[in-house]
Amino acid sequence: MVRKVAIGLLVLVLASGGSLWAVAHRNRPVEAEGYRVGTATYKEVVSGIGTVEYGAQMEVKTEVGGKLTQILGEPGGRVASGQTVARLDEREARLQLEQQVGNRDLARARVADYQRNYSQNVRSVEDQRALQEKETAALRLEREQLQARIGETAGLVEEGILPAQDLTRLQEADALLEARLETADTRLAALRPPVSTLQEAQAAVEAAADGIRRLELELAKYQVKAPLDGIVLERRVEPGAVVQPGEVLLVVAADGRKYAVLDLDEKLLGKVALGQEAALFLEVDPSREVKGRVSGIGPAVDRNTGTVEVKVEILEQRERFLQNMSVRVEFVAESFEGAVVLPGRYLLEGEPPAVYVLSEEGTAARREIKVHTRNAPTLMVLEGLEAGAVVLAPEGVKEGTKVSATFREKGEGTDGL
Repeated sequence: MVRKVAIGLLVLVLASGGSLWAVAHRNRPVEAEGYRVGTATYKEVVSGIGTVEYGAQMEVKTEVGGKLTQILGEPGGRVASGQTVARLDEREARLQLEQQVGNRDLARARVADYQRNYSQNVRSVEDQRALQEKETAALRLEREQLQARIGETAGLVEEGILPAQDLTRLQEADALLEARLETADTRLAALRPPVSTLQEAQAAVEAAADGIRRLELELAKYQVKAPLDGIVLERRVEPGAVVQPGEVLLVVAADGRKYAVLDLDEKLLGKVALGQEAALFLEVDPSREVKGRVSGIGPAVDRNTGTVEVKVEILEQRERFLQNMSVRVEFVAESFEGAVVLPGRYLLEGEPPAVYVLSEEGTAARREIKVHTRNAPTLMVLEGLEAGAVVLAPEGVKEGTKVSATFREKGEGTDGL
């Protein structure tokens, strides 16, 4: 009997203890992360993804056609202005130049020969010309006399005194004499003074020299030079290829300016202006901010995409930005001083926007708020919260729950954002 009473008392004590533990546990506050709302400068940010482009890009073309024997530019490699970056087979062009040099040397030799023998040439030409003039004069007189006889004979033939054969023989003799006279005139014209011949030889030297200069310029085109200091972006041909005049061999970007180019939704165009500052973040290092500035806005909207091209000049750390790299660009569209700000992760799901705030009784109270832009890492609260209020992280919290708040973030100034 005594044993039964003892067991009953023990059960009663355990039951009472369990009830007390349950009550105590139920009244125990839930631990939740808290954030004390503060004020800061709130910046409305417009962003987009673009690619890196170099400033001045130039196509390196060949001015002549032929077989490409060597190309030195490798993509990503550096070239200097005036450096030979490609060579074409120049054998035929060089042969033409050598032939022209031979023509010039021959013309020079002729000039030297005329100058050495000038006096002798003068006497020889004068003597030959005098003899030829006498011969030509005699032939001309002989023909004049023959033509007079032809006239007389023609009259006698017409009267029937002489046969027609006599007139024919005289006419044939006149034709032969005319040919001899033409030959004599040609010889006489060829016997020019040596001065004229010397001038022609000197002119031949000048013509050959002009040809050499032209061929030297042409030969130089078989070595293609880099037009500027920069980096090779593309190599479009390989050694052994047969290229045409004007064909692109390389694409070279100038050292210096680089840009992030992106297509921005036309609805956001009013938030971006020339000269506006921008922040750049490479995809390979998204935490490091680099300064930029809007340097160009496209003149028209793309009908297919509804976007406008925006170009942002990269102002620092340009060596980190390579051609075609992906880059995120952020523009500060508007700035608000002394705004009530809140990390976006404290916002409850659903509409209208709301948060849990810590009430004076230490419980979670749901409060609707009005924000500037909902889907943003940091929110600017327009209505419903004041600086100093404690907002609770929603994880594990329900309205009316007693809460013990732990603070891990600052709520004043910009350091906590």
